[in-house]
Amino acid sequence: MANPFILPMSAFSVGPGSMSTGISSPQDLMFGVPGYGNSGSMDEMMLDGVGKGVAAPGSGFGANLDTAKLALSGLGTIGNLWAAFQAQKLAKKQFDFTKRITETNLANQVQSYNTTLEDRGRSRAFAEGQSAADAQSYIDKNRLTTGG
Repeated sequence: MANPFILPMSAFSVGPGSMSTGISSPQDLMFGVPGYGNSGSMDEMMLDGVGKGVAAPGSGFGANLDTAKLALSGLGTIGNLWAAFQAQKLAKKQFDFTKRITETNLANQVQSYNTTLEDRGRSRAFAEGQSAADAQSYIDKNRLTTGG
């Protein structure tokens, strides 16, 4: 398509005894210079090629380079989706493993605390001359549970 902003010299041809440039309106300067470029309206010029489905040679759907690129892009997308699915499964396994370790650690910490609490409560009760019931009351009052 010719550049509508550059006028050919023929648009300014002046005949003998005439000062005519071949331009009859301001729109002709951009869109309809006789003998040059697009003689349609501004809307036609702006929509030139829109919706016409004009494709460059070797493009379109079929046995060509663009179709091969589309197929390879589709395969790449499928590969990426599969890799994301596998990563999600691995992340779920890792989370479950970490959760089991944390729960085991918490249970061990609670048991260790309760054992220490019983030893301290019984020793304190003996040293202070308290009864075994007083010691058990202190232990029950301060015992930890896992809540589960």
